[in-house]
Amino acid sequence: GCYTTHGDQKQYNRRCEDRLYQAELFAAIAAIYHLQPYPAAALETAWKRVLFNQFHDILPGSSIPEVFADANQEWRAALETGDRILQGSLMALAQRCPQPAPPHPEALPVVLFNPLNWARSEVVAIALDAAMAQTSWQAQAAEGQPLLTQPERADSLLVYVPAIPAVGYRLIWLLPTAFAQPSSPPAEWVLENNQLRATLDPATGAIASLVHKATDTETFQAGGNQLQAFKDEGQYWDAWNLAPDYQDHPLELFQLQSIAWIESGPVRQVVRVVHRFNQSTITQDYCLEINSPLLAVHTQVDWHETQVVLKAAFPLTVSAPEATYEIPFGAIARATTPITPQDRAKWEVPALRWADLSDGERGVSILTDYKHGFDATANQLRLTLLKAPLWPDPGCDRGLQTFSYAIYPHPQGWQQAKTVQAARNFNLPLQPCLVPPSASPATAGQSAASYLDLGDTTFVLAAFKQAEGDQHQYILRGYESTGTASAITIGGILPVAAIGSVNLLEQQPTTTDWTAIAPWQILSLAIAPS
Repeated sequence: GCYTTHGDQKQYNRRCEDRLYQAELFAAIAAIYHLQPYPAAALETAWKRVLFNQFHDILPGSSIPEVFADANQEWRAALETGDRILQGSLMALAQRCPQPAPPHPEALPVVLFNPLNWARSEVVAIALDAAMAQTSWQAQAAEGQPLLTQPERADSLLVYVPAIPAVGYRLIWLLPTAFAQPSSPPAEWVLENNQLRATLDPATGAIASLVHKATDTETFQAGGNQLQAFKDEGQYWDAWNLAPDYQDHPLELFQLQSIAWIESGPVRQVVRVVHRFNQSTITQDYCLEINSPLLAVHTQVDWHETQVVLKAAFPLTVSAPEATYEIPFGAIARATTPITPQDRAKWEVPALRWADLSDGERGVSILTDYKHGFDATANQLRLTLLKAPLWPDPGCDRGLQTFSYAIYPHPQGWQQAKTVQAARNFNLPLQPCLVPPSASPATAGQSAASYLDLGDTTFVLAAFKQAEGDQHQYILRGYESTGTASAITIGGILPVAAIGSVNLLEQQPTTTDWTAIAPWQILSLAIAPS
């Protein structure tokens, strides 16, 4: 039960960890360029707030209400610190980026930052202020090519941007353009791009079909994303436990209220499905972006049930004796058909950002933002969305809440499909930074570059920050993510050089031979500006 109980604490934790990772990363890069001092004290305070809230009974969601009232103040303070440092660092770096002459007198420069150590081609949402919202905009690459652009709302613009370098940036322009007439929504409930074709069942709101085009295979053997509810009294410890017999108590109270097209543009398609369950409302936006291998499900729940567990079921056309789940700095395989008493005791298991069921030829990953409870059989994955216990917090998980997950069908196994990277992309979107025109004189240089290029590798960057004991050094930390030997190099435009590997306490270099990475190895590398 603690994998799901008090989802707000899990959401705060994920947001804080991701925000502070990015704040450290870009603050370190800005400091190496001497754009601003590294905010070590503020980051240390923010991390200590987060670590304190990871204490037993706070992050698990098994405390009394007064504890969460205090904890939420600490989460919000850490987030505010991370936001302030991140935005300040991005603006400093954006103003340093070379900018050619604007292609139009009213063109606005936007610098897009990628916080992950692989190149990405994705949709980015650019927030528009009140003045900008009065104009229609078309995005253009620095090299002059038009970029696919779609208004999201009056105050946001969706742009598909290719090839944003690893731990790097790309400059684009926003040009004023004539207002376009909105297109008519499709007649059918089909979301389709070059990778997936998803058909929704208008009678149930579930996914009737999800075809992976490259392999021409159907993902689901029955309706996908089936909402299921069960009575769950927690087996003595309400917030802590999910009763072992909860599946014997299904609740059939779901009523489809509506299904409607929300967006059907060239960048993104969205269909909204609204369900009623007893006194609660579940709103799900099925979202498919151009060139994306993911069908995302953005969910808002207004929950007013007691001791009811809500799950999303994915009955699959693949079958496997094991499912794989992300754990810190690794992944673990668990049996889908329990044989031993230990296996039978694991009717609910945890995962960080993803779970996967693959048969070697193909598979399906479920990616999540902050939902961690899963169960699996040989041909089904199921994600726990909500658990509403009465004790020790009688109001736990009631009211309005939002979360997202995504379905990722793929060929081969999760390693070859780069599920780890897909889940990181899902949780860490690209960061746009609008540069004030007055701070944008025409300069020569690269309109896109990588600060830190670690090569095409299974190595995942987990931290880049100032060293604890030496303010003139930095620590690059990450891990090998697929259980295979790998190698890294240090490239990119950031003027740094590796000193050698250190341990997790950042003690003196243990070896200068750090390029070869063993399976699952955690590497901490001391870096110095050059």
